[in-house]
Amino acid sequence: MKSKEHFYKRLGRFILFISIGIILSTQHCLAQRKNDLLKSSSMFLEVETRWGLYSINYDRIFYHSRPHAFSWRSGFGVMSTIHRDIGFNISLLTELVYLYGRRRSFLEISSSVRYWQAFKVDTDVNWSLQPRIGYRYQVPEGGLFFRIGFIPDFYLHRHLDGFYDLWKAGISIGYTFKRRSAGECD
Repeated sequence: MKSKEHFYKRLGRFILFISIGIILSTQHCLAQRKNDLLKSSSMFLEVETRWGLYSINYDRIFYHSRPHAFSWRSGFGVMSTIHRDIGFNISLLTELVYLYGRRRSFLEISSSVRYWQAFKVDTDVNWSLQPRIGYRYQVPEGGLFFRIGFIPDFYLHRHLDGFYDLWKAGISIGYTFKRRSAGECD
């Protein structure tokens, strides 16, 4: 059992390391044609059902060639759960997002890794994988950011309800900052 937990810890660290590498690599200018690249940043608040997770997030579109786009997201969350045994939690997450759509409306498919720490229960491995499918409304020129999605949770350890929690949804609202032209660097 210990070797399995050790494997999951190493897997979680590896995924987090790869995600951080992707995030850092997107900070450089991408050499693309002028109309192919849409760089926009968004800040938003997300609320997830069932476990009561509230998170503050940053999302960055790093590649856009209509109708496809890719972005990454990182966030910090606070969870006040309905389970008295777990209590108060904090979480950190990173997510790679694929967007498909035109102009303002997008189908969003993503995968995120979340690390969370419970303050009442001590578990050795506090990692979960969260695929997402949903809808995103985002104005490229800046303004309202909105998304809603289905977000099942797959725990990398045995949780109170087992290894997964399929019945979760999330809603996000925030602001997209005005994009820069393709020739500008961060």
